[in-house]
Amino acid sequence: MTGTKASRVCARRHGKEAFTLIELLVVISTLTMLMALLLPVAERARKRAKATACLARVRQWGLAFKMYTDASGGRWFDQTIVSYTYDDKRGWLGTSGDPKKNISNWVGLTAPYWSNTQDFAACPMATKGRRIGEPYNYDAFTAWWPKEWPKPPWFSTPSGEPISGAVSYGLNDAIAWPGPDHRMVELSRKEVCWGTCDVRGAARVPVLFDSANNFCDPGDFIGPPLFEAGPFYGEVIQDWPMCINRHDGGVNMLFMDWSVRKVGLKELWTLKWYRIFNTAGPWTRAGGVLPEDWPQWMRRFKDY
Repeated sequence: MTGTKASRVCARRHGKEAFTLIELLVVISTLTMLMALLLPVAERARKRAKATACLARVRQWGLAFKMYTDASGGRWFDQTIVSYTYDDKRGWLGTSGDPKKNISNWVGLTAPYWSNTQDFAACPMATKGRRIGEPYNYDAFTAWWPKEWPKPPWFSTPSGEPISGAVSYGLNDAIAWPGPDHRMVELSRKEVCWGTCDVRGAARVPVLFDSANNFCDPGDFIGPPLFEAGPFYGEVIQDWPMCINRHDGGVNMLFMDWSVRKVGLKELWTLKWYRIFNTAGPWTRAGGVLPEDWPQWMRRFKDY
């Protein structure tokens, strides 16, 4: 009796049939195909879970902003002109204005109304940061501010206490009143800035959102970034830093009526960013934008 026949007889005697090589290969192939089908589903579920966590964090910021404005008679904070230079030894240096009141310091200005928990101001999808002193040349859809910021800190409480932590949300620059040292104060007050949260159409006025910069200054005639991710330079990062594919064709956003929802990337141009913002501008369907006008990476997204 050969060895193969003996093994089969032995297996039958114990009530078992041994696997052949072909059967084993079929099982492995089946498992491999199942894994290939399940992995994308698991990845989508993971991203949805992170998007839900992001919405919860943006909603928390809505509560903090509401408490701040309630305590201020409905007024947003003032902003001053603050410019910074970077020194290799001393870090970021303020050269004018009061950083404690600057709109870039919105995390610190609202500090009394939120708990300084880890990554409270960071979307779970934001995992890559830029190094201190570098220009805006990082992957925009995963941008966050470093946890270790050189002194004087970019974010600090009204009393000057430094705040550290990852930040991947941005603030609408036009919500705040310009301070007396701000350029074009009268124009800003009458035609640009909101100043108060008690405004008409508050459900269309953006406040906080997923972003590659901690504040923004969008223009209704300015188009989107040409590429999906870095490098971003100069005004592009300041104009539309929230135009990033962080949540499957959109970003999470807090509005002036304290509602929170996902906003499509092309929908950004239809929102009321400041008082005279044209919501039917050249980058909307009402303004005549064509599908081929959008950068290649945005053409698959929903039109508005």
